[in-house]
Amino acid sequence: QSTWGGSIPSNMSLCFRALREEEFEEWLQLCVYCFSFKPAAPPTSYFRNHFTNDPSSTVENIFIAIDTDNNRIVGSVRLYVRGIYLDGKPVPMGGIGEVCTHPDYRNRGISKNLLQKAVDRMKELQICVSVLHTSTVAPMYAALGWSIVPCQYGKLSLSRSVRLPDYEMEKIDMCDDLEVQSLAQLYENYAPRLQGTVVRSGLNYWKNWVANEQTICIGAKKDGHLSAYVALDIKRQEADGSMKAVVKDFATALVDEDAIDVVFRDLLQFAMDTCIPESTEEITVMYPLPMSPATGNRSEIVTDNGMMYRLFEGAPAVTFDDSFVLRHVQFKVDSY
Repeated sequence: QSTWGGSIPSNMSLCFRALREEEFEEWLQLCVYCFSFKPAAPPTSYFRNHFTNDPSSTVENIFIAIDTDNNRIVGSVRLYVRGIYLDGKPVPMGGIGEVCTHPDYRNRGISKNLLQKAVDRMKELQICVSVLHTSTVAPMYAALGWSIVPCQYGKLSLSRSVRLPDYEMEKIDMCDDLEVQSLAQLYENYAPRLQGTVVRSGLNYWKNWVANEQTICIGAKKDGHLSAYVALDIKRQEADGSMKAVVKDFATALVDEDAIDVVFRDLLQFAMDTCIPESTEEITVMYPLPMSPATGNRSEIVTDNGMMYRLFEGAPAVTFDDSFVLRHVQFKVDSY
């Protein structure tokens, strides 16, 4: 029995193609409905903003399944055109997102067909690497050619401190073009040191995507020059009332691991002093481990096995081994 009313015949007619402009609102509603079963389900604005804030977005990169008998959209896969750094070099990358099928139409191969449409589009655009993140259906993607590449995170308990910071701290105004340019330059020099970080092409991506994905951004300066910045998402946990901070973005001009540990600690302490109620004496911080390995010496290590890669013809000869994982980061501000 369909949630739309009536039964869905097994021999229904399906059409797979790119979305059309006039179908955009219907596509949004499909995404909202399909993901409404998740904890903290994303609202309509989440999917709309991910389209309107993405400088490379086009309906030609959204692939849909249509039940032609009932003239309704029943499945979706979106291709995000990006680049990532692999072994220090930018490589064209296709991100996979908004993968969903209406519950009434599942187990009919719809996602498989739509993913093949996305793969064909990537080959047409000469994209040689595809990356996605999944929390539930890794076996499906593995059967279609994607492979798990773990990401490691550090989980750190941070208490208030009275020590003076080694750096001048300030909140970053993401509406200030000069400040955004400083962040962009720092990130552009830093990101190639890691594996899998997203190439942020042009200030439009920073001003439209990054600025809207960040919540709190703090910079650390010395002698007037930006040495590092961090973007944090800080929330109170409903279960126990504790405070949790997630690092969504980070970059630094520093190279020495101990020096990075110091500036990261100062950034976090400033956030705790200025963004968290004084009654809170301790917070938990989750951060990508490779960005500050020395901090990992006093952190719990958490492994995320949801990041998956697929290489196509023309991809660099990269090996997803332990040495890759030790530098593997995709900052949450770039998530799709």
